[in-house]
Amino acid sequence: MRGLIAFSLFCAAAGSVVRAAQVLRPRGVPLSKASFYDPSRDFSCLDGSGSIPFSYVNDDYCDCQDGSDEPGTAACPNGFFHCTNAGHAPLTLPSSRVNDGVCDCCDASDEYASSANCLDVCRELGRAAREEAAKKREEHLEGYQLRQAMIEDGHKRKKEAESKIEELQKEKEEADTVRTEKEELKKVAEEPEKEALEKYRTADSEKKAEENAQQKEKYEGEAREAFAHLDNNADGLLSMEEMMSRQTFDTNRDGQVSEEEAKFYLNQEETLTLDTFISTGWPLMRPVYRMDQRMFTPPSTTTAAPPPMEEELTPPPPVFDEEVTLKAWVLLSGSRDTIKEM
Repeated sequence: MRGLIAFSLFCAAAGSVVRAAQVLRPRGVPLSKASFYDPSRDFSCLDGSGSIPFSYVNDDYCDCQDGSDEPGTAACPNGFFHCTNAGHAPLTLPSSRVNDGVCDCCDASDEYASSANCLDVCRELGRAAREEAAKKREEHLEGYQLRQAMIEDGHKRKKEAESKIEELQKEKEEADTVRTEKEELKKVAEEPEKEALEKYRTADSEKKAEENAQQKEKYEGEAREAFAHLDNNADGLLSMEEMMSRQTFDTNRDGQVSEEEAKFYLNQEETLTLDTFISTGWPLMRPVYRMDQRMFTPPSTTTAAPPPMEEELTPPPPVFDEEVTLKAWVLLSGSRDTIKEM
């Protein structure tokens, strides 16, 4: 008898342990809210709107405004049903999906009173989910390790680049120092050369200016001498009559100097003063006049050596007119038609 009593107490204790592990609660209630559903007392609506006998819980009639008295039925439109889904992830559904013929919970707890043939597949789904999660964790770990390797490689490359930049910067500074020193040496070495070159340029410029001044003076002196020779009446004007009296200007060699020929040498003017003669008339007359002077040899009782040829003078740039000089030389060739075409 005592043995039977002991066995009964053991069974009762074992049942208590199982009930404690399972935490008995109404259908559709999550474990976090199990303490609100105590069958030993009246149920208070979770929104505080009222209290009802506990026997009204899950009686398929909505008594509480928040639907908290019908967590396991579809009676309340605003209620929620909780799937425990042991072995997989729990799920909370709107109460309207309870017993709707669709298997929403993997443990089939939402279709307890419907014709749907729902099976408890939570363990299989949980196993697959855990395998997928493990696979993703492995991928994440590989990605993390790759990221860390790339970070380390990046740090290494950055340090190498910084070291290279520092090295190049030092080389640049050394090169700049060498360049500065060489520039100073070059400057010191070139200074005497620059001074000598400047002196030479100054002397050469002064020499050229002096030569030009001498040539101009000689050229103008020659022009004044010719003007005095051609100005028969010495009135300071060279007229057409005076030009026509000189066979020197008979360019077509017909024995007389025409008005056209005289006017050409007068630069299409009636008369020329000394200044205009030097600037416009003399450049036209000079080749013909000088040639005529060379061809004329005054009579002499003794045979003398021919005078040395005069050095050709290069007139200063302002005196020459290329087109006028060309016309003068064409006249020397005797081609009047060519002049008209020009």
